[in-house]
Amino acid sequence: MTPMTLEDYATGVAMLMPLARSDTGGSLAAAQVLLSAYNGGEWQLDITDLCSLDEDHYAAALAVIRGRAEIRTEPHLLIEHGDALFRRLWEQWSRYHIDNRWKRQCPECSGAGERNPPDRLRQAVHEDLGVNVWETEP
Repeated sequence: MTPMTLEDYATGVAMLMPLARSDTGGSLAAAQVLLSAYNGGEWQLDITDLCSLDEDHYAAALAVIRGRAEIRTEPHLLIEHGDALFRRLWEQWSRYHIDNRWKRQCPECSGAGERNPPDRLRQAVHEDLGVNVWETEP
């Protein structure tokens, strides 16, 4: 196996970040790779999700995994504005945080796993459905 370089690791992070911040078939896999490399105690990669990546993004994912293990540098340190980007990624994919991953995803709670989600979640669900929640509730 050829040694992993810091440059290859940084390129992998930079390549996965736009995919992880988007909403496509490979976005979840890219986000899981990045977030688990960032904080493996809080984020877990479902390895079967790697199947949703195209060849180039799969290679980038492997570079991130290898880079984190072999170079032992956190991925947010390798890209410009890494702290802010990873915080946004954390918020964007909070549904898949280890505290939430087991919860059933449903249209009523947006994956919050609560029968009566907080007002902000109810509002978001109803906005997605084109309904003003404040006009439909007593």
